[in-house]
Amino acid sequence: MNTYTALKLIEANSGVVTSKIIKDLISEYSGIHRKMKQDYDRYKAEQLPIHFREQKKQDKPNNKLNNDYRGEIVDQGVGYLFGKPITYRLNKESYAGNESGYETDRLKLQEFLKTSFIEDLDTETGKKGSICGVGTRLCYVNKNGQECVMNVPPWEVILIYDASLNIVQYALRYYEIQQVDGNAVKTRTRVEWYDNQEVTYYISDDNKNYILDTNESTNPQLHMFDMVPVIEFPNNEERLNDFKKVEANIDAYDKTLSIIQDEIEEFRNAYMAFLGCTIDEPTKKLLEETGALSLPGDGADVKFLIKDLNGEYFEKHKKTLKENIYRFSKTVDMSAETFTGSGASGETRKWLLLALEFRAGIQALKFSKGLTQMFQVLTTAWEKKKITLSWKNIEFTFDRNMPAELKQESEIQSVLNGVISDRTRLSLFSAVRDVDEEIKQMEKENDLKVDLDAVNPDETVNPEASTQ
Repeated sequence: MNTYTALKLIEANSGVVTSKIIKDLISEYSGIHRKMKQDYDRYKAEQLPIHFREQKKQDKPNNKLNNDYRGEIVDQGVGYLFGKPITYRLNKESYAGNESGYETDRLKLQEFLKTSFIEDLDTETGKKGSICGVGTRLCYVNKNGQECVMNVPPWEVILIYDASLNIVQYALRYYEIQQVDGNAVKTRTRVEWYDNQEVTYYISDDNKNYILDTNESTNPQLHMFDMVPVIEFPNNEERLNDFKKVEANIDAYDKTLSIIQDEIEEFRNAYMAFLGCTIDEPTKKLLEETGALSLPGDGADVKFLIKDLNGEYFEKHKKTLKENIYRFSKTVDMSAETFTGSGASGETRKWLLLALEFRAGIQALKFSKGLTQMFQVLTTAWEKKKITLSWKNIEFTFDRNMPAELKQESEIQSVLNGVISDRTRLSLFSAVRDVDEEIKQMEKENDLKVDLDAVNPDETVNPEASTQ
């Protein structure tokens, strides 16, 4: 059952979900979610295709060497976009003439960011999106009555959209739990069903039907928001992970390197040829134990059979696979001479990072949309508490994590001083994360300065008085 059909059935049932709808949705998405979990395991170097390489002959080498290109692709992209934490700030212009309101909302925003450990949360959401094609979050109210957000595995979540409005109408989260039933421990599937007001908990029974979970004292429960509190953070429009297009290349590289290692080990255990003579079993055993033997008679010869390894062919093949992995995943080979060589300047590296920047740019746009939707959900709870902080006033900036050419940037700052506004000029300087905070600090420092040209030389300057 697709989500459109499920939405129509729920509407026809006065907004009530049935056990059959839950079962059909989980069944429909099981393949997609299984692939997400598989990709996550492969990122952790578990259950890789090379691990299932079969041994063609007994007593022959069967190496299973894996090269962690999946991890490198993901970690480089996540480190580039999220290595420097996202900057969250309020649009001060929207608070014109309301300094106290601005300060109140700023403190509330900082409290929320700290309560939710947002820097770590953003990195992990971005990583899940890079691995699984989408990251997911859940907004909730903790025991202290504070609004918080948490990551949930994307392979546990199904979102039901209104296709015409592209708005989430319902969300289903499911996961397995262990439940004690008499003397037995049984595996059950627990379901959390969210609409724009409540969350309802279901549990699977022995017949795989979903019934209300009676372990919850109140079921359903208000979740305190006026929107479905589950948010998606797509990696891109197609929801593809970062290594999807080069998986075959990575697996081929693993296989190639494993075959080469097999050949090297077989070469080490090379066969021995006896020419012009024969040896019996005791002689073979003596050879295995001592590594040497003597043969009588003229013309007898003993030598190893050597396999001719075409090293140049293998190296070219590996090189091609490696280049294609980096190229088609839009990842930079940090070990390449073009990136680390003496002639690689900061400007040169920027051009080499261009493909990675294209990928990061798309991810940043999708992530920004997810953050906006998250704050829209949170705002509905804040409004009930008369908290004025609104998603409309919250801005976020992604700062790329790359080596800074501070000398060059400082020269640019000097050239642009007085040519463009201070706000625009400072936004171009990588050392400044929060432009508003930097301007505020600059204004404080200017207030403390004494204009010596305006001081009468016959008067004594009191530094303390100038600060009052």
